[in-house]
Amino acid sequence: LLGSLLWFSWWRGIFLGSSAAQVDARPALVVGTNVGYPPFIMTNEYGDVSGFDHAVASEIAQRMGCRIVLRNMAFDALLIALQKSKVDMIIGGISLTPSRNEKGVFLPYYGDVIKKVALFAKQGFDQVASLEELAQRGLRVCTQAGTVFSELLEKQDNLSLRILPDISDLVLEVQYGRSDVGVLDPDSVSFLASQQKNLAVHEVALAPRDYINGFGIGVHDATLRAQIGKVLDDMKRDGTMDRLMTQWFTSSLSA
Repeated sequence: LLGSLLWFSWWRGIFLGSSAAQVDARPALVVGTNVGYPPFIMTNEYGDVSGFDHAVASEIAQRMGCRIVLRNMAFDALLIALQKSKVDMIIGGISLTPSRNEKGVFLPYYGDVIKKVALFAKQGFDQVASLEELAQRGLRVCTQAGTVFSELLEKQDNLSLRILPDISDLVLEVQYGRSDVGVLDPDSVSFLASQQKNLAVHEVALAPRDYINGFGIGVHDATLRAQIGKVLDDMKRDGTMDRLMTQWFTSSLSA
């Protein structure tokens, strides 16, 4: 009887044990993001999450011995989720502004000082020289909620402005003529132009007071922030960050 039980247990392990072994017992790194901000984070043709920030977050989790758990939410909800400890970190094309830097929770990881914003419109659009000119010409403008670009545009007097939740909404807004111009960061607009051939793109210089200090990863817990900061330093030192930047900000834009 004992021999029969051992034989049964062995076969049960063959059929059932394999599925149990697939359970990932590593601690979770819960990452808040807004999927739909290409080329930082988006879905590919198979519906899987991809992009530069997804690759960066996955690499961070792997090096820390964690499994990554994504929490997709509205862009303007990311910082709130971080402050309420609903997530461990936030990432997703988050521009570093003086006000965000003052919070002390952001780790810079990509990009130099950004001195321009990018505008996209339908082909044939007459270029503007400044953000102020958008209002002067009575143009209808759209941008994404919760971004630094919404803050910049809200400062413009008498500007017809629509603030929408996702980049896909902005593209449709411009393509169907509900807005004349969309405003985002140069990396995202370059990617959009590579995918949407009917869009015209040009850049507008920012005033020095509005410069953007690259992009950041938000981490509320100080101990975890130090750990992730070390991982980012290692990724820069061993060339991983350069490789990912080349992959997502060169090959993806030329695809």
